Amino acid sequence: SGIGLHQLSAFINQYENVHFNTYINRYRIKHAQSLLADPIQRRKTLEAIAHESGFNNRASFISAFKKTTGHTPSEHLRALK
Repeated sequence: SGIGLHQLSAFINQYENVHFNTYINRYRIKHAQSLLADPIQRRKTLEAIAHESGFNNRASFISAFKKTTGHTPSEHLRALK
């Protein structure tokens, strides 16, 4: 896009009123939710879904998921069933 990381971060902070990492994590969590909604993808471990969604480990995934949605991925899975 030709925009520097710091400029992009400042733009998101100003216009979306959230920090850059929070903004990115929202998209990652939406992707994770779509994986969890798919019965075939749901067979994967939470760690595999976390990695496919851009998280480095299960703990950061669970933390971001709960911060974004208000519940854990396991609670989300139970609600889907």
